[in-house]
Amino acid sequence: IFKFSDDATVKVLYGEAFQEPAPLQLFGGWNGRAANPDLKPEEASNLEFIFMYQGAYILHDISVFRAKYKNVIKEEAENAGSRNITGLEYRARFNIKNVFLGLPDIDGYFYYTYTDSESSITYNHVEQEWNEKKSSLGDIAQHKVNVGLNWPLRDNFELNLRLNYVGQRDFYSRNPLRAQGDVLDSYYTLDLNANYRWESVSLSLKVKNLTGE
Repeated sequence: IFKFSDDATVKVLYGEAFQEPAPLQLFGGWNGRAANPDLKPEEASNLEFIFMYQGAYILHDISVFRAKYKNVIKEEAENAGSRNITGLEYRARFNIKNVFLGLPDIDGYFYYTYTDSESSITYNHVEQEWNEKKSSLGDIAQHKVNVGLNWPLRDNFELNLRLNYVGQRDFYSRNPLRAQGDVLDSYYTLDLNANYRWESVSLSLKVKNLTGE
């Protein structure tokens, strides 16, 4: 961690981890599930660079990361291939003056994530086997956005809005729908929470997925 000033900071993070195979994958079960007692642990490493800057009203947080996975444990109880995940995240937290004078500031956040996920193997639906060919891992959206806003309307009443957006996604490589060229559409949800406080009592009304998306 290196501080350029009271307002700017740079962080470099590195981590390694492993995950043992589940007992069901090692030894199987009564239902005849595929098992492999020679499975190796799945290993992961991650390198991340983060820049943080505190402005007058906004805290900016930008990170770039690269994660690598090897000895990936597949659903057939096999170690096969590797995966590389590259991404960028921008996070902002802000405070702005309330339009209603005398009330606390409006505060909120904005998060954006870009993710590129690559697998060293691809499922061939014609031959029904895995091939050594790079492709998108699938099931991970390249673009995601989260926005939150907390707005005091009175001393004892405030509204909280949250927006969650998930971009278009490929299906997982082995999913037959991917072989047909189908994709998972993007979507968003909007949640509302109204909170009223009266002395030592707090009453909240929450509406999830306000637009019925």
